[in-house]
Amino acid sequence: MTEYVSMKDVFNQHRVVHEPVFSIGKLKLQHLRHADNLAISERIFKEKPEFKVLAEELSVIYEQIEAYGEDKIPADRLARVKELCKLLAPLVSMLAIPCFVEPKINSMEELEAIGDVLAPQEWVKLQALLKTLSAPLSAKEINTAFISQCKAFGIPLANDLTAENITFNQAQVMDATLRAEAKASKTAIQELKDGVE
Repeated sequence: MTEYVSMKDVFNQHRVVHEPVFSIGKLKLQHLRHADNLAISERIFKEKPEFKVLAEELSVIYEQIEAYGEDKIPADRLARVKELCKLLAPLVSMLAIPCFVEPKINSMEELEAIGDVLAPQEWVKLQALLKTLSAPLSAKEINTAFISQCKAFGIPLANDLTAENITFNQAQVMDATLRAEAKASKTAIQELKDGVE
């Protein structure tokens, strides 16, 4: 059985502010915004073009996994995913920066400075939370049927969702839904063509 993430939780992300308390006080953290993800990725890809090549390779493998299933992908391609993720770790770390609401931080140096003043177990806890707030959903976790059903019945996903506050995960779900609908349309058209011939 497929384990989807809660679409209710995903479409509430733009409203949620996490307030973990550490020895240095309370932090305010939010889910990575889609616009921040795009801006950081674009900047990093300009500064380090090799990251763009690696990210594109990873994207192709993820698309293959989504299309054919992980069990149909050769082991060396799956091993390459792990290798690419390690190589892209600096980019992934930078995506945590815009998750900070208070204190507002603007660089890896500021993030590392927070890590330096936290106790080791607190730093591990903070890193885990930041990973949760900035990590992409896997294709297996996205329930595209939910969005299609909402659309079909005119049910709004979130009345206050805007291009400015949409989160990375929310944009991922919408993109996956559009891809699934396009694939279904293409299949239906092909079946019609096959039936006519």
